[in-house]
Amino acid sequence: MKVDMKAFGKADRKQKEKDGKKRVEKGSQQRAWENL
Repeated sequence: MKVDMKAFGKADRKQKEKDGKKRVEKGSQQRAWENL
């Protein structure tokens, strides 16, 4: 069970990083549009 939670935590962190990058990309795209 401990190992499963560790693996899940790793996957969760990777997903959060992915979502964070997407959010940053979206934010910078929006800023680029506002600067046009």
